[in-house]
Amino acid sequence: MLGLQHAAPPAHPRFTSGSAWLASRAVGEVTLVDGVSAAAVASVRVGAANAPFTEVQAAADGYVVGSGGSELVGVNAATLAKKTFRLPPAARDTVLFPLAAGLLAADAGTKTVRMFDATTIQAVGRAIGLPGPNFVFAGVGSSLWAADPDSGAVLAIDATANGPVKRVSRRMPGTAGHDIALTSTGDEAVLLNPGDHAVTWLSRSDGRVTATMATPLRAGDLATGVGWRSSVLIVQHDSGTLYACERHRSGCDRGIPVAPAGSQLGVPVAIDHYAFVPDYGADAVWITDLATGQVTRSQPLFGQPIRFELLARAGLVFVNDPESENAAMVAADGSVRRLIKYEPPPAPAVSHTPSARPSRSASPTPVPSRSPTPSGKGSGTVGSSPGTGPGTAASSPGTGSGGVPSSSPTVLPPGRIDAIRVQPVTPEAGQPATISAEVSGTRPDTWAWTVTDESGRQEAADAPETFTHTFAAPGRYAVKLTIGGPAGTDSQAETVTVIPASPPVHCGDVIKVSVVLHQDLDCTGSGLTIGAPDIVFDLDTHTITGGFLTATDHADITVRNGTVGAAITFTRSPFSTFSDLYVRNAEFEVRSSDNVQILHSRLENVTYKAGASVDMLLSGVTVTNGRFIFGQPQGGTPGLVVSDCHFTDSVVGFSTATNISVNRVSFLRSGISLIESGPMTFRDNTVVASPLNLDVQSGGATISHNQFRDADSAIVLGVRSTSATIDDNTFTNNGIGIGLAERADTPIDGLNIVNNVFESNRAAGIYLDATAIVPGGPMMLIGGNHLIGNGRRSNGRTDSLGRPVNDGVHLVVPANSGLVLRNNETRDNADYGIEAGTGTVTDGGGNTSRNNPSGCSGVRCG
Repeated sequence: MLGLQHAAPPAHPRFTSGSAWLASRAVGEVTLVDGVSAAAVASVRVGAANAPFTEVQAAADGYVVGSGGSELVGVNAATLAKKTFRLPPAARDTVLFPLAAGLLAADAGTKTVRMFDATTIQAVGRAIGLPGPNFVFAGVGSSLWAADPDSGAVLAIDATANGPVKRVSRRMPGTAGHDIALTSTGDEAVLLNPGDHAVTWLSRSDGRVTATMATPLRAGDLATGVGWRSSVLIVQHDSGTLYACERHRSGCDRGIPVAPAGSQLGVPVAIDHYAFVPDYGADAVWITDLATGQVTRSQPLFGQPIRFELLARAGLVFVNDPESENAAMVAADGSVRRLIKYEPPPAPAVSHTPSARPSRSASPTPVPSRSPTPSGKGSGTVGSSPGTGPGTAASSPGTGSGGVPSSSPTVLPPGRIDAIRVQPVTPEAGQPATISAEVSGTRPDTWAWTVTDESGRQEAADAPETFTHTFAAPGRYAVKLTIGGPAGTDSQAETVTVIPASPPVHCGDVIKVSVVLHQDLDCTGSGLTIGAPDIVFDLDTHTITGGFLTATDHADITVRNGTVGAAITFTRSPFSTFSDLYVRNAEFEVRSSDNVQILHSRLENVTYKAGASVDMLLSGVTVTNGRFIFGQPQGGTPGLVVSDCHFTDSVVGFSTATNISVNRVSFLRSGISLIESGPMTFRDNTVVASPLNLDVQSGGATISHNQFRDADSAIVLGVRSTSATIDDNTFTNNGIGIGLAERADTPIDGLNIVNNVFESNRAAGIYLDATAIVPGGPMMLIGGNHLIGNGRRSNGRTDSLGRPVNDGVHLVVPANSGLVLRNNETRDNADYGIEAGTGTVTDGGGNTSRNNPSGCSGVRCG
């Protein structure tokens, strides 16, 4: 098995996309797992073996506090550097909440909340006292919310640059002495009161009640808030039923059966519109499509029932056994990718009789009545004992006992080879290479390796788990492993390409054979040129700075595994791949090159241009302070896919690009623009403070299942943007959810805005101010949307007629515009639910208005 227990050298930091820190308590480590490759990147020691601790994650970095509360540990994901802070002796049951401005730590022993700098792990400002030890907590935006079940007091504490500041302090009527809990649905705190079977949403700004819903919530149920339609998910394990209580709905009485009654279910997590419910007894996760109610059972996780952790990180769902080396990833279709976090200790030599850990062979333990999640944020159980906070002695879903009755035999899964690894990834003839494997299931008793060359001659045979082999000559080799144990055998073979021993590489060289870099290079004033096709340039974790890296008229080039601080220019070089790179402070240009891939890489302060290129793929790429411009030629069947990426403080532009697909991407403080581009599919993305502009004859955009929040205008429709379908998205806390560019004569053709949720947008959910719509053009539809609580912070915004813009839907369009409004629900907006001029739009019926002071104009609302 492959054991990753060492830190990378500081000069060569590791960067991953969609990564997660997972607890490995049996060895006192936290393990960094890359979500793209489903592999362990590194492990860092944070305490003694088998000592309990909890871990949380902020961005890519991990943070740990032991159960005794003596020490806070922070681990940097890029460098694996570890920093610590010694907590006061009285600290006990400290719970961490990573927020945008820093870490807030709530402690039962000292009855305080204090703030720590997320980088230095040093205390900032003065601690804030809590009235008692039994508070329950939830992180909401940049604040930590706390509720006292004994008194009904609710506090909100902000994390600021100068330390924690108490912002909200009030008492909630009818909650004192009740078994309450807190969660969040994005921008609002949510109070869970099983005694009254009620869920109450609280304003983030002042703690006022913004919505209350009667629910099936009872003591002992599991509940958590999720961003999907500002929902609270309730799991009743006695009936195996899941309820998705959407804030904009009037009730929550339709349950979805997800598991057999009496199943050992845990707190769910949600990714997009999918809910993942752990089932500890069934060794599985139940996955529910919240939009359709369809339920899928995952593949088996570990081969035996255990109390595992279920974590949502960067759009991915990780399953972790904190007491062993095993972990996994679960997809929405139920598929499971298993992984090994660290190399386990050797099995006892005296016997091969299966012997599970105590927690796996004990009698079944019911799900705790109150179970704080490992992250301490947003998930919790509503149970019979008050408090999920620092003062409550309760087991975490990842730490309690579970399993099957002791009288039941333990069924061990056969060992399975998940992957064969060769290090370095580009082995050289005459140089030693380390060969190992990732194995899941039962630990093998025997390992049998063979290495065979292209002629079929066996070059090596060995029997250890990991061995070192020196390949005799360049060529293609078959590396085969067979494992055996009491549950059976498994075999797998991997083809390995061995290159000739690499000559030294110097700045100014023209590279005409595959090479491995053996030292850092500073090429200021010169550079490297790839001068032949079918080249692998493996940096082997080394760094190239200054100068350039170029290729022209050569295909099948791979550049991988290192750091580049030089200008990259590839021209007419199809089938090029850039993978596992850290590119910084550089220009990166791909010209007239087809089938280009950038994979599993980090780009920082990079200007990227893709001109006249087709069939491009970006996957697992993290971009910070970048400028990405994609351009493609007219004609042909070009395509561009951007998936599972992260853009921060960047510009992303598509100019004359076609067949664009953007999926599972997060944008933070970034701008996204289409100029003379389309069609585009924009789906399952998280877009924060990042406007999406459909501009200048861009058409055929399908924008669905995304979350847009915190922008001035989340989607901006520009000049002659046509045939756009905006479906089943959530727009929260924007100035405008969907609006127009600041040109009153902007025509709109073929626009469909359907089945979206617009909530708490400052001026309006939808604001179209377009006087030049041509009557008789393609029908435009605004239908089936939910517009709730918009327009309350419009800051005096007015339309082209001088009217205030503070509504759910605000329209300024010419008579007989062809714009149809139907089946829209409007509620609690500042002025109108729908405001349109008489005779300007078509009333399709079914529109409703509730608690909008001015009701509706231009259409009839029931």
